[in-house]
Amino acid sequence: MFTAGRLQVNDPPPDSPAAQQIENADTSTLLAYEDLLMKLATLTDEFSGAAIAGVARAAASRALERAVSQFSDEIESRETLSIMDCLVTQDDFYEAVNDVRESMGTRDHSED
Repeated sequence: MFTAGRLQVNDPPPDSPAAQQIENADTSTLLAYEDLLMKLATLTDEFSGAAIAGVARAAASRALERAVSQFSDEIESRETLSIMDCLVTQDDFYEAVNDVRESMGTRDHSED
């Protein structure tokens, strides 16, 4: 319904099966935000600020690469696309830490 330049959308609460699915979502493998930050801080203990920024960029790049790959696959199969496909995951960060560590070699980068 359009009213005075606005679009009104009815978004009812989830029905019982959908609510149950939301409640039963397995979150046991997900780290809380603070826990993830602590784990990343431990993994990047001797990284410089530039190296940590590189981890963030590499994690975002991994998420984007995955989303583009899924996008091209879903276009062919006509599946629904979602912005959720482009979220940076814990695994993206862990892999990015490994990538940056490998690119640093054995040199001390604490003063980069």
